[in-house]
Amino acid sequence: MMLDNVKITDFGKIAIAVSGGRDSMALLRLAMERRAKGSFYVVNIEHGIRGEESISDSEFVMRYCEDNGIECRMIKCDVPSYKKENSMTMEQAAREMRRASLMEEVLSGRADRVALAHHKDDNAESILMHIFRGSGIRGLRGMEYDNGVFIRPLLCVTRDEIDAFIEKSGAPYREDSTNSDVRYTRNYVRREIMPSLKKVFPSVVDSIIRLSKNAAECDEYISKNALNSVEFGDGYALIDVGADDAVFKSAAYEAFCHLGVTADVETRHYESLLALRKERSGVFLDMPHGVEASKEYNRIALAKTTEKCVSEVAFCEGTHLLGEYALKVERVSKDAVDHSLCENGKRALFLDGGGLDSAVIRTRRHGDTFRSFGGHTKKLGDYLTDKKIPSRLRNMPIIAIGSEVAAVAGEEIGARFKITDKTEIIYRLTLIKNI
Repeated sequence: MMLDNVKITDFGKIAIAVSGGRDSMALLRLAMERRAKGSFYVVNIEHGIRGEESISDSEFVMRYCEDNGIECRMIKCDVPSYKKENSMTMEQAAREMRRASLMEEVLSGRADRVALAHHKDDNAESILMHIFRGSGIRGLRGMEYDNGVFIRPLLCVTRDEIDAFIEKSGAPYREDSTNSDVRYTRNYVRREIMPSLKKVFPSVVDSIIRLSKNAAECDEYISKNALNSVEFGDGYALIDVGADDAVFKSAAYEAFCHLGVTADVETRHYESLLALRKERSGVFLDMPHGVEASKEYNRIALAKTTEKCVSEVAFCEGTHLLGEYALKVERVSKDAVDHSLCENGKRALFLDGGGLDSAVIRTRRHGDTFRSFGGHTKKLGDYLTDKKIPSRLRNMPIIAIGSEVAAVAGEEIGARFKITDKTEIIYRLTLIKNI
């Protein structure tokens, strides 16, 4: 029996997600047989979907744990409200809330991993669902045994083998009435599609799993190349436009993950990013979860959008917060002037303080103009374009008198505000990234 090969002794302390169904009860029973008491505990999620039946299932799990001296944490979730607030299906809402709750067991340090009872048939069903939804090669990989938070010890075990183990061991379990409701996508695939496929292709589960292993090998190769085509930064990622399509899409996936976006990115989004490579610099697209994609010369930038700061403060000494930036203004002596000085990766600027009585510190606005030393007066936007500063970085503070820009923090002082032999008041401007 494949259950003899189940790895459930790895890691110091594990939390076992137990719903009360046969799969999770089989996993719990294996842990009781193969792990020391106290090296694992149970987490039960009460989704708030099935009323008294759901509460009864949770009480069943808690009683079983109490009778066997196992610690049990029961977590209540209001899935229906979450579904309504986020305009998603009940399946999606339950999956998101369950995943977030279980992840907290590891993030809080209570457990090294959370053990889930997904088995080989579950994995095959998931891969099939990915295919139906138009998944790329990554979706064909299916489930992982260990992703750093969750482990799936039963991935090598079939549903039939779990049923046999339950019967032999006498482990009790509960049947979830919603498991027979084929209005849920997973249940439809499990109860309608897979049985039909097995009639024609008896080894369909093993064939799908074999496909997933082949896909994993290909995806790992592409992913290694993708990492050479993407640069990660604080709140952004830059992808080379010259990468092959497959490598580019894999790099984009890594970029989204870097920004904390792991859901709702679909094929159409990747196709839009591929098309963006051929656009002129400065063109941008909105992506899911507040991510903006923009063409930056020979790269595509993905960055979390930040709310533009519209406030302003009178120019004075001190540290001033504007959106994601902070501007430090200090009055210094002529001896402290050093135009080669760099702080926080940006040039420290020295500003002639004469004539700044009405100046303000703010971010750029329509109509702002700037004249660089030795240059002509031009729109501030044109100046930033000439400097090849991408749009995602143009929210830096400026010093302005009306629409005239006296200084662009971290970049340059306006010609009229350069230090000369007649300068009496000098300010040093230091730009600090504040997020």
